[in-house]
Amino acid sequence: MLRKIFTLLMFAAIATTMALAEKWTIETLPMVHLQNAQHYVCNPDDVLSPTAVAATDSMLQALERDKGIQTVVVVVKQLKGDDPYQFGMDLSRKYGIGSKEQRSGLIVILATEDRSYQILTGNGLEGALPDAICRRIQNQVMVPALKAGDWNSAIVNTIKRIDSYVRKDNSLTAENGNDDD
Repeated sequence: MLRKIFTLLMFAAIATTMALAEKWTIETLPMVHLQNAQHYVCNPDDVLSPTAVAATDSMLQALERDKGIQTVVVVVKQLKGDDPYQFGMDLSRKYGIGSKEQRSGLIVILATEDRSYQILTGNGLEGALPDAICRRIQNQVMVPALKAGDWNSAIVNTIKRIDSYVRKDNSLTAENGNDDD
């Protein structure tokens, strides 16, 4: 009897926690880059560790400095609507991520409880990161880490892999990438 009560209480606690998790929208998502230009990772649910956020921010700061690529990484538990592609498109439209000249915006989204993720690129990045490469990165890097429940590795290693592809593209330069949309 005690075991049944314990199981019921655990189930109730988990259900309550899941019900209380905020479903983020474009309007409610805090855009950290607007408060501090050296921050690229929006992690309002604290899914990622501070170490993973710092490592990712550092890589993305170097990528913007060296290649002019403006990036937003969104890591949340849930998205309202559960569609990371549409969320990313709406985010891009609202904030104009990427330069007007190069159209080199990059958005990486992970919603852990929705079990969804997406890499979106501006037209200027499609030479270095076509859809097929983005899917390969998702399948080879993100999915194995996500299956293991390792959100930190999923994001940090995805950004490392993206960085390795983008650095090979000599058409992307910081001099051309500093004008905001």
